[in-house]
Amino acid sequence: ALAHNGQLLDSVQRRGAAEADIAFFWFNDAGALIQLGRYDEARTVLTYCQRVFDQNGDELGLSRAIGTRALLVAKQGDLAEAVALEQTALRLGYRHPLAADLAAGHQLLGNHLARLGTDPAGQLGHHLAGALLTRIAGSALLPRHLHVVATDLHTYGQGWLPDDLAALASRVERVDGVRFLDLVHRLLDPDRGEWLDVWAGLDVGTDIALSNTVA
Repeated sequence: ALAHNGQLLDSVQRRGAAEADIAFFWFNDAGALIQLGRYDEARTVLTYCQRVFDQNGDELGLSRAIGTRALLVAKQGDLAEAVALEQTALRLGYRHPLAADLAAGHQLLGNHLARLGTDPAGQLGHHLAGALLTRIAGSALLPRHLHVVATDLHTYGQGWLPDDLAALASRVERVDGVRFLDLVHRLLDPDRGEWLDVWAGLDVGTDIALSNTVA
């Protein structure tokens, strides 16, 4: 993936592309570099991309870059900084709400909180929010998200589950700029009770995942 993207980036640069185009392609290297443990190189990519996205007013790109930087600092052991960065990424992401992006952001924030180990309610809340948005988006990643939720419940107990969608929203909207309930209502028709069907389906899926985890 790095080699292929390197070829694309080289082609873009040889054409004298603008910095915004270079950042768009180069950003794709960051995740792979983090996975390979090449943290200094990943930081260089992210620093460049964040600057360019910020200068060009690309808040969605900036949100993604900051979220990836959260992954980087988490890998390096600074979990409190990872949480702060992912919260910033979510705040920016909610200004240009894409269900798949926000699902990933909530999932990652839940992961960072899990490793930090200081906020079980927030951890489970963000994992649930990620799973709910994944289900709304119809993503094949739903079983993976439900497994994470089930792991939380296996660790802390089902007493940590929010009672309903409003309670879940109240929990995750402690992050500045997160408008989870508004987003769900925009994606679904509250008058037709679509969100109730989705919430019920998520509850069933969580029960199944939990039973598999316990087994």
